[in-house]
Amino acid sequence: MADIEKKFYLVFVLLMTFVFLLAACTRDGMGPHMGPHMAPVESAASQGGLLYDKWWAVSGAAEPEADHPLWTLQDTNTRSGSDTWRCKECHGWDYKGKDGAYGEGSHYTGFPGVYDASQTQTKAQLLGALTGGTDDRHDFSPVLSKAAREDLVDFLKKYIIYDTKYINYDTKETIAANVVSGRTL
Repeated sequence: MADIEKKFYLVFVLLMTFVFLLAACTRDGMGPHMGPHMAPVESAASQGGLLYDKWWAVSGAAEPEADHPLWTLQDTNTRSGSDTWRCKECHGWDYKGKDGAYGEGSHYTGFPGVYDASQTQTKAQLLGALTGGTDDRHDFSPVLSKAAREDLVDFLKKYIIYDTKYINYDTKETIAANVVSGRTL
């Protein structure tokens, strides 16, 4: 093979390797902004996930100092202040509230999860719950903008998962985790 053919062949192999790696990173919807069997995660939904965890840290709102008005309905979780305003503290990191990972232990509140509501309620109903429509003590409109509430509802409607098939609740370990894919995501 002549030198020019060797260089061409090397460039071709490198190019094909790059194309193969690019395809491998995005196959089956597993690119850096996608999950298995999901559409690309929109920035609004990503924002919604962050809001669910600690809304004041990403919304520009002031961190609450007093307990959430609904916190007095429970007496098992001894957290106070801003922790009581976190969606995940009442409704669980697994979205199942009293029926999930927070069904016992120091995080237990007895509050329901949001997974079922996310599957059965409309966006309007979920937005209503965030503005006091189901209980005026659950009105987040004074602290969350309309856009932030919509981002949170979009996250609930489109992107939360029923994670029981992915997490062993007894051991708190993942089931059949793909660490490489997880790092990419």
